[in-house]
Order: sequence, then structure tokens, then C-alpha cells
Amino acid sequence: CEKLYEEWINKTEGVSTAFLTMHYARFEEQVKGDFEKAREIYEAGVMKTPDVKNLWLAFIQFERNRGGDDLENRVSSLYEKATSLTETKLSPEDLSDLLISYMEFL
Repeated sequence: CEKLYEEWINKTEGVSTAFLTMHYARFEEQVKGDFEKAREIYEAGVMKTPDVKNLWLAFIQFERNRGGDDLENRVSSLYEKATSLTETKLSPEDLSDLLISYMEFL
């Protein structure tokens, strides 16, 4: 199953890549219980498609669900990365949505 996800992610672009990335990461998290692998998948996905707001939000929600002592640092870091990497690629509306989400988190 992992090989298929990886092959299709490499063959797609944009929203399709983000969609497959989210499903693959959720598979690793929920079915296999491999949180580190899920995190790696999200990290690779946002680097490949930094302009897809829903992928960033899914990654942020994944980290929020993990909890832990360093939760605020992990989540804040993701919001900062999302807004700096995608500032010129996200629509102003999507960027605003990310910032509102971040303010709600704080």
C-alpha cells in the first residue's frame, strides 16, 4: 500500500498530490500507528505543494492531535513555515484563513 501511495504522489501535482499526501499520512497514523512516518509524509507533502491550504491545515491538525509538551512550538513552527513558504503562492484569502486558524490556536 505504501509503495502505491508513494508512486502516485510522485506522479501527481498540486491538489491531487495534497489529497494523496493527506490520505497516506492518515493511513500511517490511524491504521499503522506510525506517527513519525505520518509526520515525514506531511513534511514532504507541504514541501512539494506549499500552495495547498488544506494540506497545511491537515498537517497542523495532525500535530495538534499529538499534543505533548512541545505542542505550541511544533504548531507555531508550522504556521510560520506555511506563511513564509507560501506567502506568494497562497491566495490572500487562503493566507488569511491560515492566520485566523493560528490566532484561534493561540
